[in-house]
Amino acid sequence: MNRNKAEASSPLHPLLVGLFGLSLTELILGGGGRWFDWGFLTPRMLLFAACQLTWLISWARGHFQPGSRIILLTAIPLAGMALAAANGLMNGGPTAAVFADIKPLLFILNLPFYQLILSDPIARLWLVQIFRWVGLVMACAYLVFWSMWQSDWIDGWVFYQSTESMGEFFFRGNMGFFYKGFIFLPIALFFWQTLKSKWKFVAQTLLYAAILLTFTRAIWLILLIFPLRALWLAGGRNRLAWLGLFLMLIGPWLVEKGVVNNRNEREFLELKGDPYPNQEYLENYPYPEWQKSISYAFGQGIANRHFSMMERFVQIDEVVQRIGPISLLFGHGFGIGTPLKPVHMEISYLEIFHKQGLLGLVIWGLLFLALWVQYRRATGLLPFDRGISTALFHSAFLLFTLSFFNPFINSPMGIAVLAMGIALPHYFDNRDQSTHTTGIRFRRPEVSVCMATYNGSRWIRAQIDSILPQLLPGDHLWVADDGSTDGTLEILQDYVDQGAPIQVLPADGQAMRNPSYNLERALQAATGVYIFLADQDDVWLPGKVDGVCAALDRHTLVIHDARVTDEKLQTISPSFFGMHRTKTGAIENFVRNHYLGCCMAFRKSLLVKALPFPPKLAMHDIWLGNVAALWFDTHFLSKDYVLYRRHTDTASTTASASGYTLRQQILLRWQLARQIGLQLNQKT
Repeated sequence: MNRNKAEASSPLHPLLVGLFGLSLTELILGGGGRWFDWGFLTPRMLLFAACQLTWLISWARGHFQPGSRIILLTAIPLAGMALAAANGLMNGGPTAAVFADIKPLLFILNLPFYQLILSDPIARLWLVQIFRWVGLVMACAYLVFWSMWQSDWIDGWVFYQSTESMGEFFFRGNMGFFYKGFIFLPIALFFWQTLKSKWKFVAQTLLYAAILLTFTRAIWLILLIFPLRALWLAGGRNRLAWLGLFLMLIGPWLVEKGVVNNRNEREFLELKGDPYPNQEYLENYPYPEWQKSISYAFGQGIANRHFSMMERFVQIDEVVQRIGPISLLFGHGFGIGTPLKPVHMEISYLEIFHKQGLLGLVIWGLLFLALWVQYRRATGLLPFDRGISTALFHSAFLLFTLSFFNPFINSPMGIAVLAMGIALPHYFDNRDQSTHTTGIRFRRPEVSVCMATYNGSRWIRAQIDSILPQLLPGDHLWVADDGSTDGTLEILQDYVDQGAPIQVLPADGQAMRNPSYNLERALQAATGVYIFLADQDDVWLPGKVDGVCAALDRHTLVIHDARVTDEKLQTISPSFFGMHRTKTGAIENFVRNHYLGCCMAFRKSLLVKALPFPPKLAMHDIWLGNVAALWFDTHFLSKDYVLYRRHTDTASTTASASGYTLRQQILLRWQLARQIGLQLNQKT
């Protein structure tokens, strides 16, 4: 697939960015999305349909092609939905109930739309500003309204009567309420965190005050994770995190003393005798005593909250009672509920498991894994784009965690945040900003070519002579020598004496006799924005640096094709890719390595994750390739830019069948997997 076509050119038409901004604003302010409806149609559904038409028309006209990853991550949930719908209908689920379960999940179809829109930096700026300011305005509006309510300037009972039937507001007696759209208040916190401004603290304080006064304890408990994580990463040396943690801990105590104790006796008089929905069913349900104790403890100080906890315990029990061998794997299907909850359940994962079984949970786990991979790849972005990725990942983490208590992740609000995080581009366009109107660059970024040498005097002149003409002022060739004894160092010194941009790193009595760890010294010294790897015995073909740099504008690591030759540069195979049936994909290249070091170039940001090389490294190319696939992205370029010379003294066996036994190959892959696992556990 042509990746350049997969992400649309920017800037996009202002109407497309406007549609994105309008749909995102409605999502935040609209809560459950049913403030206005015309039967089946709502503003949210109309905007959803417009988003679908946008990317489908762009696709049909050839202006946009969804990436294979996006297509796969859209198709898998849709296939799961189709299976659950068929399962539900076969089990007698009403058609209307089946459709009610499918409708919110269809928002996963926004994945291609978000990939199209978020390729535009203006759209990404809108995303940040909308999350920040709409969330802050909503928080300030609630604080003003709450203050007027508590001062009896507004009749809370009248407001309750006019909104209770909508299902959008959840009242905490006479103390406050939670509106479905308030889930975006903590999300706004994360987006304000990306701003470097003195007003950030003020905005976050207002947002946190509004969150506290909704009396939603689950959100407060989850938010505690973030200052604690910041303290852990900083080893306890983060004053702002300590201040945030102190304010978050003192806040609930102040609310308890100033609000709960004073307002608890002033509940709505008209509600005193009204039963909680399903109250009789809940009171007569055969609970274990410990569940009753937890329910009453959780609901202390807030009217009828213990019934809310009881509902969750009953739902869990009803689902467990109905588990069978088939339903364990595939669920009962859409449209099939329980006696207490015939349609939707409060706990997202419980509903997913009941209706789609373990298969459904695996699908949602796959989506979160895709989001996590995208977040980890954002390491190479500029701070602004990296901040967006971090905020979206934290937002999705919050929603996934809250979904153990409330239905968020399988709602349009949760799916939208998840989809935006997955679709966010994880590359950065490094092209120089001083361009003609035609888009031609005046200058590419600085290049460093890194080479490891050992007794390469027979071939090295031809290689250096093919590299130097492609370098520009400011570029350098960094050569780490491993204690050569055949005149290699003398040849290199000749080039240096003639003024060639070559930096030589001699062994200085510490010869390693290992090409990978020798090359590591050159990588550590390199200063270029783009890093090229070179073997001492190959020959570069003209146009390699410019061609690969063009690809590095869009990708983190690039591997191009090579012409395989004998020691006299006579062609053995016109294509290394064709000779080895090279395939893309992290798993494919983990099992059978196609990452060829001499054909590899990457952005220096990759070295943040790749260095230092782990001990007992088999070869540097498979390590660099897998780190790039895990944290960033890789791209295979089907252009032969190197004469890949094979001879009896070569250090690698990549062009021939592996010299390792099956046992050795398994041990090498196990060692690589272990090294990758250790890398994942490092603090970032």
